[in-house]
Amino acid sequence: MFRLKNKGIRPVRGSVVGDLYCHVSLETPVRLTARQRELLREFEAINQQDPEAHNPRAKSFFDRVREFFGP
Repeated sequence: MFRLKNKGIRPVRGSVVGDLYCHVSLETPVRLTARQRELLREFEAINQQDPEAHNPRAKSFFDRVREFFGP
């Protein structure tokens, strides 16, 4: 469960925005076909080529700020 602060709805007679609670359910496949395994391996190979391009947390906040303001 995730809590997103100030992303919920406002009360009818209020000005404070509530929090949004998100329930996430994740399903993982148990039995894969040969084609599905091949596609997952291809996906993994693509991610290994440039992992930072596919992971927003690979760089810290200050690294992104330096990129923005730096040459």
